[in-house]
Amino acid sequence: MDNLLDEAETAGVIDHLIRKCARKVADEADDVLHERLLTLSQAYDVLVRLRSVLQHVYAVYAVYAED
Repeated sequence: MDNLLDEAETAGVIDHLIRKCARKVADEADDVLHERLLTLSQAYDVLVRLRSVLQHVYAVYAVYAED
């Protein structure tokens, strides 16, 4: 995952803040895969962070797609 985030940051698709957010989402998803339960509030926070990462990536993609 870190290699993908490095590549995305180097390419300008994400910035350092979005990278940190994406890494946190990935870590939390990994915890869930290893059966660590989340509260409803924690799950909601993960989804909000994931949405912000995806919105950023799609916004950058839309700019590149116009060129």
